[in-house]
Amino acid sequence: MGNRTNDFGYATADQALMAYAKGLPVVATGVILQKSPSAIIFPKAKAIAKLEQLYGKRLGTQIKSVVDKQWDAVAKIHKIDRKKITEIPSDQAIAASIIADKIDAGVAFFFNDGLLAETKGTPMGWLLFSDLGLPMYSTSLLVHEAMLKEKPDLVRRFTRAFVKGWTYSKANPQEALALFLKANPEADAAYSKLKLPAVLSLTDTEDTRKNGIGYSTKAGWEGMQKALIDMQLMEAPIDVSKVFTNDFLK
Repeated sequence: MGNRTNDFGYATADQALMAYAKGLPVVATGVILQKSPSAIIFPKAKAIAKLEQLYGKRLGTQIKSVVDKQWDAVAKIHKIDRKKITEIPSDQAIAASIIADKIDAGVAFFFNDGLLAETKGTPMGWLLFSDLGLPMYSTSLLVHEAMLKEKPDLVRRFTRAFVKGWTYSKANPQEALALFLKANPEADAAYSKLKLPAVLSLTDTEDTRKNGIGYSTKAGWEGMQKALIDMQLMEAPIDVSKVFTNDFLK
């Protein structure tokens, strides 16, 4: 996106913000997932209702990942003593490690590893970081800043079509699932059936109920920016109004 090899991109809002801060002028024209899927996931049999219940347990982590940095931020917010938790590097094997009882819980996207473990017969629960005080917009439609000026009509039409697809899927999830499986016959149908409503649930907030899917606020972006600075993923704040716009949703 930053070097204009693609007209549009789909990536997380925090990536867009960090990219802009480093001189890559990408702009979000629609924030689709209003919350991050990052979470502490665990088998329901473990009955973890709060972070303190991780004490004495084995927690699978993804070292040097953004998700791991988010866990570090959440732990600091809640004053969690991580020395009381046995943290085990699990990389991309969180679901498999939970199923094999090698870990009691994991740091992961709830709709990936969490639901994958559930399809394998392990009922799962999770504590979303967004519900634990870490405000993070997630996947968004991105475009180069220059394109907003050069081809505003194209940006408007593409953004509206993109958002319309999500809106239709939310209103017609069974049809959307059937179309997805038809286009991707190799996909795991049981997993996809669980994942689609989980993903769609993240499009829904008070802001989107009032203004439609894709809408975001300056306060939301500033909250995310503060979190990124606290996580040392950004050095200094920038004017977030340059990184997002709702104008092309209209």
